[in-house]
Amino acid sequence: LSLVEYKPELQKAMEFVFGTTFVCNNMDNAKKVAFDKRIMTRTVTLGGEIFDPHGTLSGGARSQAASILTKFQELKDVQDELRMKENKLQTLDEELAGLKNTAEKYRQLKQQWELKTEEADLLQTKLQQSSYHQQQEELDALKKIIEESEETLKNTKEIQKKAEEKYEVLENKMKNAEAERERELKDAQEKLDFAKMKADASSKKMKEKQQEVEAITLELEELKREHASYKQQLEAVNEAIKSYEVQIEVMAAEVAKNKESVNKAQEEVTKQKEVITAQDNVIKAKYAEVATHKEQNNDSQLKIKELDHNISKHKREAEDAAAKVSKMLKDYDWINTEKHLFGQPNSAYDFKTNNPKEAGQRLQKLQEMKEKLGRNVNMRAMNVLTEAEERYNDLMKKKRIVENDKSKILATIEDLDQKKNQALNIAWQKVNKDFGSIFSTLLPGANAMLAPP
Repeated sequence: LSLVEYKPELQKAMEFVFGTTFVCNNMDNAKKVAFDKRIMTRTVTLGGEIFDPHGTLSGGARSQAASILTKFQELKDVQDELRMKENKLQTLDEELAGLKNTAEKYRQLKQQWELKTEEADLLQTKLQQSSYHQQQEELDALKKIIEESEETLKNTKEIQKKAEEKYEVLENKMKNAEAERERELKDAQEKLDFAKMKADASSKKMKEKQQEVEAITLELEELKREHASYKQQLEAVNEAIKSYEVQIEVMAAEVAKNKESVNKAQEEVTKQKEVITAQDNVIKAKYAEVATHKEQNNDSQLKIKELDHNISKHKREAEDAAAKVSKMLKDYDWINTEKHLFGQPNSAYDFKTNNPKEAGQRLQKLQEMKEKLGRNVNMRAMNVLTEAEERYNDLMKKKRIVENDKSKILATIEDLDQKKNQALNIAWQKVNKDFGSIFSTLLPGANAMLAPP
């Protein structure tokens, strides 16, 4: 009874059918159990031999065919394997659904990232155009300078030393700023000369760019004049700084008496710094304009190169076409014969209906569009998508394998059920025949039959 799985509500029926029989692995054990005086219970081997302590023994030679219990065990193993395959299939389906969700989340996150990137660029542009951040830093620096000045009032020598160091730092900044501006203006002048030389050598299509070049030249001259004015202002600032330095030395000698004078001098320095900051902002704006004009000049140069490339390309195409025509006239004699039909309406050579030039232009446009799309496509995203598609195809392949295994297992189960039914039918016929013959022997004229399984 322990070898059979059944529902709890079938306990009584299963005990009635299987509860009076022991299953043994061989004939010796079955014989010992069946005829043991303490047990005296009917036994059956895995091969089908039956030992009954009441005097009935059936069996004999071991059947060559597999027993019902063996087939039942095989059926159980197949069912277990089927459950494992179904669980694996369910796991693969869940993993496939997770990959689909991951792909959808990736597309959403990519869109959000692009939006956030654009917002960050806009904010960065606004921040660069605004001087609030620089003014805030200047304000913090000035507050710190005021605190340091109040502390240095206690020690005259330290105030003088810090003032000298501050003067040297400012002087270096002024010198570096002047050198940087001169270098950038020199580079801009050199690039402008190069652009003018290129513009003079360009075709008629570049004449419209002459006005832009002249405007750039005027703006550069204006920048030079502004640079000269800025230089004068810087010299004035240097002179003011020197005067402040003298005042600081005087205040160092009379710190206790001239604290208010020191504060006034610091306020003057602050005003001058604000002036310098404002001028620096103007200079940065002019630098931005110069960069814009440089970019426009680069675009013009790229267009010139593109036009030169197109001219060379058309020349090569014309030469190739002439060579092809000559070769075709030499290789194909029918061209000279049917040449008078070229371009004739309602003929095979009606070029108005089938324009080769338009077809070539469409082909060229499609090729250019393909190249542009190739440059704009995010290759990393395409690689990720390709990997996801490969994983998806792999999972679908595994799913098909599992489904095929499932169909094979179901077919095997069906075949085993048929064999089981056939074996039961054969056993029923044999038992029915033997049972009927026993009754007819004991009771002549009587007959007995078992109900079909």
